[in-house]
Amino acid sequence: MNNFLRRFVLFIICFNVVFFTTLIVSSLMAKRKNNFRIKNDSKYILMGHSHSECAYNDHLIKNLENFSHSGESYFYTLPKVVQLVEYNPNIKTVFIEFTNNQITQEIKNWIIGKKYLNYYYPTYFPYLDFTDHFCLMKKAPMDYLKNIPVLFKDLIKNSFQLRKVPYVYGGYKPVKGELMEYKKKKNKNHDAENFVSINPGISVIQINFLTEIIEFLKSKNIQIILIRSPQHISYEGFKNENDFNKVLKDVFSDVFFIDLVNFPLLQDEYRDPEHVNKK
Repeated sequence: MNNFLRRFVLFIICFNVVFFTTLIVSSLMAKRKNNFRIKNDSKYILMGHSHSECAYNDHLIKNLENFSHSGESYFYTLPKVVQLVEYNPNIKTVFIEFTNNQITQEIKNWIIGKKYLNYYYPTYFPYLDFTDHFCLMKKAPMDYLKNIPVLFKDLIKNSFQLRKVPYVYGGYKPVKGELMEYKKKKNKNHDAENFVSINPGISVIQINFLTEIIEFLKSKNIQIILIRSPQHISYEGFKNENDFNKVLKDVFSDVFFIDLVNFPLLQDEYRDPEHVNKK
């Protein structure tokens, strides 16, 4: 029995050594393959989620590159900003989408939700530090463990292919469709799309990571501008407008804020209440 236990313990130790060695080596190889270089004449970068991803066509805006990505939390925006700034000394200003859904409680699912762990965690694994990994393990231990095979597979794959910005890490995304079409579909099927629900309360974790991004950029003497993209008057997010303004005043009063939420658009220029379309 003792001999069996010794062999079992030895097997577990050897397995962990091989597994974590492979994980670390794959992570380093993936990191070397990634390319965060942007154009030399690009002075401005834009970070955010689907609101800014759909709204700002960087082919039409001089010296700006859009790195917004649907469903991306500030937890993953932080390492992306760090890499872009480190690789590109020409960056002078960073625009960050900051809107109503980013402060609601449900937004924490963008950090610890299984769907987001499966996609974003393998992508940004090489750029996260120990405290980030521990944060995920602590807040979603079961989903974190279930994600390990996905992480392992993606790291191995990513270590053998070149990944360039913005294709992997975001970019402008023109979308089709109009608000009236969306409302008709919504009336037929109330669960047609799973946008972030605006619930009472404020997501402290999101605000903390946005604060980290801002502090990092300040340390690099890079200008930070928070920006809110246009949203239709029927957008559910306006339910927490008071909380949104309070966070702006109490936490980000020293950060320049451009509010385009009421930018004059026609109804057929919205894809749905919270996204503009290609028009």
